Amino acid sequence: MVISKSIRFAIPALAMVVFTIWVGCAADPPEPIPMAANPDSLFHHRVVPFFKTACEGCHFRGGDMYATMPFDDPRVLLGRQDEIAARMDNDAQRAEFRLWTEWIAMAQDSTAAR
Repeated sequence: MVISKSIRFAIPALAMVVFTIWVGCAADPPEPIPMAANPDSLFHHRVVPFFKTACEGCHFRGGDMYATMPFDDPRVLLGRQDEIAARMDNDAQRAEFRLWTEWIAMAQDSTAAR
């Protein structure tokens, strides 16, 4: 059986693509962020920790900005969410912060609708 030269090179390349897709799909998916029944729990367990790493010196207890802009108060973060998100360097953390603010907005909308 004669196989053309182009097919001889295409088959291993195709096999590699299929293998790569298969391995990628078999990997464990990232841990989903659960829809919190209690937004405060999400705030204290997921949002505050990444603000503490970058902002603890100023915006947490004992810091210069704590009196005017405490980042352990969710109302402060919600009131300045666009300004704060713009200053965040990490895209994943910014996305999680945005998700939290959207959940708060949805919770407020559903409460107002009742």
